[in-house]
Amino acid sequence: MWVAISVEDDAGWVALCEELGEGGKLANDPRFATAADRLANADELDAALGELTAGRAAEELEARLQERGVAAHRVLDSSGCWADPQLAARGHFVEVGDESERTVVESCRSMLSRTPASVRPGRPTLGRDSNEILEGVLGYDGERIVELVIAEVLG
Repeated sequence: MWVAISVEDDAGWVALCEELGEGGKLANDPRFATAADRLANADELDAALGELTAGRAAEELEARLQERGVAAHRVLDSSGCWADPQLAARGHFVEVGDESERTVVESCRSMLSRTPASVRPGRPTLGRDSNEILEGVLGYDGERIVELVIAEVLG
Protein backbone atom coordinates (compact mmCIF):
# COMPACT_ATOMS: atom_id res chain seq x y z
CA MET A 1 0.00 0.00 0.00
CA TRP A 2 1.23 3.49 -0.84
CA VAL A 3 1.63 6.32 1.65
CA ALA A 4 1.43 9.92 0.45
CA ILE A 5 3.98 12.06 2.31
CA SER A 6 4.25 15.84 2.19
CA VAL A 7 7.16 17.67 3.79
CA GLU A 8 6.38 21.34 4.23
CA ASP A 9 9.63 22.66 5.68
CA ASP A 10 13.12 21.73 6.88
CA ALA A 11 11.82 20.60 10.28
CA GLY A 12 9.49 18.17 8.52
CA TRP A 13 12.37 16.94 6.38
CA VAL A 14 14.46 16.21 9.47
CA ALA A 15 11.50 14.46 11.15
CA LEU A 16 10.95 12.31 8.04
CA CYS A 17 14.63 11.38 7.86
CA GLU A 18 14.75 10.53 11.56
CA GLU A 19 11.68 8.31 11.29
CA LEU A 20 13.12 6.40 8.34
CA GLY A 21 16.11 5.33 10.38
CA GLU A 22 18.82 6.06 7.85
CA GLY A 23 17.96 9.70 8.33
CA GLY A 24 21.51 10.86 8.89
CA LYS A 25 22.55 9.44 5.55
CA LEU A 26 19.55 10.88 3.71
CA ALA A 27 19.46 14.16 5.62
CA ASN A 28 23.15 14.82 4.96
CA ASP A 29 23.01 13.94 1.26
CA PRO A 30 23.89 17.18 -0.60
CA ARG A 31 21.31 16.36 -3.30
CA PHE A 32 18.58 16.85 -0.68
CA ALA A 33 20.04 19.62 1.50
CA THR A 34 17.34 22.22 0.75
CA ALA A 35 13.77 22.15 -0.50
CA ALA A 36 15.01 23.40 -3.88
CA ASP A 37 17.60 20.59 -3.98
CA ARG A 38 14.95 18.01 -3.12
CA LEU A 39 12.71 19.33 -5.87
CA ALA A 40 15.54 19.37 -8.42
CA ASN A 41 16.41 15.76 -7.53
CA ALA A 42 12.85 14.51 -7.10
CA ASP A 43 13.36 11.25 -9.02
CA GLU A 44 16.37 10.26 -6.91
CA LEU A 45 14.56 11.30 -3.74
CA ASP A 46 11.47 9.27 -4.67
CA ALA A 47 13.66 6.22 -5.28
CA ALA A 48 15.48 6.63 -1.96
CA LEU A 49 12.25 7.12 -0.03
CA GLY A 50 10.72 4.12 -1.81
CA GLU A 51 13.58 1.93 -0.64
CA LEU A 52 13.36 3.20 2.93
CA THR A 53 9.59 2.79 3.19
CA ALA A 54 9.09 -0.43 1.19
CA GLY A 55 9.15 -2.83 4.12
CA ARG A 56 7.03 -0.77 6.50
CA ALA A 57 3.35 -1.26 7.22
CA ALA A 58 1.43 1.65 5.73
CA GLU A 59 -0.76 2.20 8.80
CA GLU A 60 2.28 2.31 11.09
CA LEU A 61 4.26 4.63 8.82
CA GLU A 62 1.29 6.96 8.49
CA ALA A 63 0.79 7.12 12.26
CA ARG A 64 4.49 7.56 13.09
CA LEU A 65 4.96 10.37 10.57
CA GLN A 66 1.79 12.14 11.71
CA GLU A 67 3.03 11.92 15.33
CA ARG A 68 6.17 13.74 14.19
CA GLY A 69 4.16 16.45 12.43
CA VAL A 70 4.74 15.19 8.88
CA ALA A 71 1.66 15.13 6.67
CA ALA A 72 1.15 11.51 5.65
CA HIS A 73 -1.79 9.31 4.76
CA ARG A 74 -2.31 5.91 3.24
CA VAL A 75 -3.55 5.92 -0.35
CA LEU A 76 -6.86 4.11 -0.01
CA ASP A 77 -9.07 2.20 -2.41
CA SER A 78 -12.85 2.68 -2.32
CA SER A 79 -13.46 0.24 0.53
CA GLY A 80 -10.59 1.78 2.50
CA CYS A 81 -12.09 5.24 2.06
CA TRP A 82 -15.49 3.95 3.17
CA ALA A 83 -13.92 2.52 6.37
CA ASP A 84 -11.65 5.50 7.10
CA PRO A 85 -12.62 6.99 10.49
CA GLN A 86 -11.57 10.53 9.54
CA LEU A 87 -13.76 10.55 6.44
CA ALA A 88 -16.65 9.10 8.45
CA ALA A 89 -16.24 11.71 11.20
CA ARG A 90 -16.39 14.50 8.62
CA GLY A 91 -19.53 13.07 6.97
CA HIS A 92 -17.61 12.66 3.73
CA PHE A 93 -20.05 10.15 2.22
CA VAL A 94 -23.78 10.87 2.02
CA GLU A 95 -26.75 8.97 0.62
CA VAL A 96 -28.86 10.66 -2.04
CA GLY A 97 -31.78 9.67 -4.20
CA ASP A 98 -35.31 8.62 -3.46
CA GLU A 99 -36.59 5.52 -1.72
CA SER A 100 -36.53 3.45 -4.93
CA GLU A 101 -32.93 4.19 -5.85
CA ARG A 102 -30.38 5.32 -3.25
CA THR A 103 -26.72 5.91 -3.98
CA VAL A 104 -23.71 7.14 -2.02
CA VAL A 105 -21.75 10.20 -3.15
CA GLU A 106 -18.94 12.32 -1.76
CA SER A 107 -20.03 15.35 0.19
CA CYS A 108 -18.39 18.75 -0.07
CA ARG A 109 -14.73 18.64 1.00
CA SER A 110 -14.86 22.03 2.71
CA MET A 111 -16.77 22.44 5.94
CA LEU A 112 -17.71 26.08 6.41
CA SER A 113 -19.47 27.28 9.55
CA ARG A 114 -21.44 30.20 8.10
CA THR A 115 -22.23 28.69 4.71
CA PRO A 116 -22.40 24.93 5.16
CA ALA A 117 -22.56 22.92 1.98
CA SER A 118 -25.29 20.46 1.15
CA VAL A 119 -25.57 17.72 -1.41
CA ARG A 120 -28.47 18.00 -3.81
CA PRO A 121 -30.59 14.90 -4.33
CA GLY A 122 -29.11 14.17 -7.73
CA ARG A 123 -30.61 13.06 -10.98
CA PRO A 124 -34.10 11.60 -11.27
CA THR A 125 -34.28 7.83 -11.47
CA LEU A 126 -35.15 6.18 -14.77
CA GLY A 127 -38.88 6.36 -15.39
CA ARG A 128 -39.66 8.39 -12.29
CA ASP A 129 -41.63 11.04 -14.22
CA SER A 130 -42.89 8.85 -17.07
CA ASN A 131 -46.59 8.95 -16.16
CA GLU A 132 -46.53 12.69 -15.60
CA ILE A 133 -44.96 13.24 -19.03
CA LEU A 134 -47.09 10.67 -20.85
CA GLU A 135 -50.38 11.89 -19.36
CA GLY A 136 -49.74 15.56 -18.65
CA VAL A 137 -47.52 16.56 -21.57
CA LEU A 138 -48.36 14.04 -24.31
CA GLY A 139 -52.01 13.55 -23.29
CA TYR A 140 -51.92 9.74 -23.40
CA ASP A 141 -54.69 7.89 -21.61
CA GLY A 142 -54.20 4.89 -19.36
CA GLU A 143 -54.90 2.40 -22.17
CA ARG A 144 -52.20 3.90 -24.41
CA ILE A 145 -49.67 3.86 -21.54
CA VAL A 146 -50.44 0.17 -20.84
CA GLU A 147 -49.83 -0.61 -24.53
CA LEU A 148 -46.40 1.09 -24.32
CA VAL A 149 -45.53 -0.86 -21.16
CA ILE A 150 -46.54 -4.19 -22.79
CA ALA A 151 -44.51 -3.30 -25.91
CA GLU A 152 -41.54 -2.61 -23.55
CA VAL A 153 -41.12 0.87 -25.00
CA LEU A 154 -40.80 2.48 -21.58
CA GLY A 155 -37.75 1.95 -19.34
